[in-house]
Amino acid sequence: METAAVVEESLQEPGAGRGYRELFAIRDYVRLIVAQLVSDIGDGVYYLALVWLMKILTGSGLYMSLMLAAESVPVIIVGLFSGVVVDMRSKRRIMLLSDGARFFLIAGLSVAVWLDVAQPWMLIASGIVLSSFSAFFNPCRTVAVKSIVPEELMIKATSLAQTLEVVTGFSAPALAAGLILLGIPAAFLFDAATFAFSFILIWRIGNPDMRTSQTGKINTASIRQGLAQGLRTIASVALLRNLIVYLVILNAILAPFSLLFPLYVDDAYKLSLGQIFFMAGILLGAVAAASGFLGKVKRWLVVVGGIVLIVAGFSSLAFIHSFYLALFCLPMAGVGVAIVNVTLEALFIVKVPQDVLGTASSMLRVLLQSAKPLSLLIAGGLLSVLSVRQMFLVLSLSGILLVVMLAFNRSIRSEDSPPAQEA
Repeated sequence: METAAVVEESLQEPGAGRGYRELFAIRDYVRLIVAQLVSDIGDGVYYLALVWLMKILTGSGLYMSLMLAAESVPVIIVGLFSGVVVDMRSKRRIMLLSDGARFFLIAGLSVAVWLDVAQPWMLIASGIVLSSFSAFFNPCRTVAVKSIVPEELMIKATSLAQTLEVVTGFSAPALAAGLILLGIPAAFLFDAATFAFSFILIWRIGNPDMRTSQTGKINTASIRQGLAQGLRTIASVALLRNLIVYLVILNAILAPFSLLFPLYVDDAYKLSLGQIFFMAGILLGAVAAASGFLGKVKRWLVVVGGIVLIVAGFSSLAFIHSFYLALFCLPMAGVGVAIVNVTLEALFIVKVPQDVLGTASSMLRVLLQSAKPLSLLIAGGLLSVLSVRQMFLVLSLSGILLVVMLAFNRSIRSEDSPPAQEA
């Protein structure tokens, strides 16, 4: 019962009024957040360039779905043990190794494209390898925030992270469009450079918790024990446990949009413009979450409302034939994504103990991504018999059904006690 008000309670503890000035006074946090911003912008450029390159090479929805599904597989497989490794080994060292490996991988891919020897299988393989290293890096970043940021500033840090996603969303598509005009190798080189810059910033992080390793060997038994502990930790948060089932289904419904939208548009400019408008919505959602307005609403209602906005925004692509008119509906989906993400992440970070946060974070990511590869492959196959607009309609109807199921789930409503009022 107490979990429903975890986020609200954290806002009322001593020091909850401390603002972003004190958050930015933490030098290691600044290094971490700048590294995140720079590398995420590079990843945004890389993603758009990769998708567009696959479209140029094959023009096949099936190939594109295979590539996107392949990128999701390491999150599931590697994520089963990456969290255990993160909790037991130096987070700083893992992040440095991940950044270094991704730098060389993207630089090599850029050379292959420049020499005109890139093949579809290379794009799929690079996506798998890149996601494998990201499966180690991302839990480290979650633990790093917990290690560096005081709990009373966690909501500020979470909402700031969401806001930086908006900065990425605005800048990455615009950069990608310009770099793709110069040549796709230039877009890949830019991403490689961001990993090098991130490497330097993380190298300078001096937080002792980021550098220490636990004693003990990493073997099958320790991994199995860590996975069980991660699942138990997630299961112990009643509201989170019940919401995860619906969020897994939501991710399965939303996954094909990353495949369908590049097929929906006819040039890279429109693809980047869609990303920018979508991120404008995430900015609005992040501002709403940081304002404390959502703290007066029950958690399950916040999630339901967010899903409704997501479905309504994306469903416009099925019914509106003018691209530029549909473009103005995408911010609605962005607001919903931000609301759902901030609600879940803040609840998760505050509630889960730090010593198992890496494992639990990795397990949560595995659970949420588990249906994505299959969903993408099914969507790629259905494109042989359905049009892109018809696929948007099918996904929208599935989202409406999910909202109805979640709204009428009595167990979730009963576990979500009335939120505490802010002081």
